[in-house]
Amino acid sequence: MSNRSPSFSAWQAGISPDQHRPRHLHDVADVLELRREHRMQQVMPALNDLLADDSSSGRHLLVLTDARGEILWRVGSPEVLRRADRLEFSEGADWSEAGIGTNAISEALVTGRPVQLFSAEHLVRTHHEWACTAAPITDPATGRLLGVLDVSGPLDTISADTLRMVRCAVRVAESLLGRPDGGTSPGGFSPVRASRQAARQPVAAVESVELLGDRPAAVFADGSRVPLTLAPGGNPGAAGFACPGLDRRRAGL
Repeated sequence: MSNRSPSFSAWQAGISPDQHRPRHLHDVADVLELRREHRMQQVMPALNDLLADDSSSGRHLLVLTDARGEILWRVGSPEVLRRADRLEFSEGADWSEAGIGTNAISEALVTGRPVQLFSAEHLVRTHHEWACTAAPITDPATGRLLGVLDVSGPLDTISADTLRMVRCAVRVAESLLGRPDGGTSPGGFSPVRASRQAARQPVAAVESVELLGDRPAAVFADGSRVPLTLAPGGNPGAAGFACPGLDRRRAGL
C-alpha cells in the first residue's frame, strides 16, 4: 500500500481521475524492437515461468516495464488481456505518474520500493476494479533502475502473498542479471554486468524455487541453480524475503 494519496499524485502529474487513456510512447510494433535491445529480455522467460498464467483460466496479468514506466511485456489469459486492453494497459503505454497517474508501477518508480495498490488507491476511476503489485528491478552491479515488474488483476485475484512472490521474482531476476553471462544460461553467480550480446540470448527456464535450508535458490530445468540473496542476517522466512508457494505459481496468486 502506498503512503501517498491519489489526490497528491494527481496534483503532481496533472492527471484527472476521469482520464481514461494513458499516454502512449510507442506503437506495439516498435515495442518489439525495444524488447530486443533491452536487458530485461534475458530475464523475461524466468519471470514468465515464475509468475505468469496465460491459460484460459488465468486471472492475473504479468507486466514488465522499462525504467520510465513504458510497458514492454504483458502475459496473461485472453480474457485478462481483453480487460487490460479496455484500459489501454498495453505495450507502449506509459504507466508512470505523468502517463496515467497513481498506480503500483508509478509508485515503484517514485519510491524505488515494492508496492501494492487496491481499488481507489489508483487515481483513475476505471482502474478501481483492479489490484496491482509492483517492484523495481535494478542492475545488481550499478544499482541502476532497469524496469518494474508488476502483477495486476481483478481485486479478488491479488493478496499479500502476491507482494512476497513479486519480491522473490525480482530477486531471481537480479541474480540472473548479475551473472557473467547475464542470465543467458544456468551457472555460477558473479555481480558483473551482462554484455550486450548476452542480453539478446534467451534464459533457461525456471523449474522451481527452493526456500528451505541455508541455500535458497531458483532451480532450472537442467538442475542448475541460481542462489537467492537474502537480506543481511536473514533467512527465507525473514521480513522482506518470504516466497510461499512460488514454485506452485500456476495455482494462482
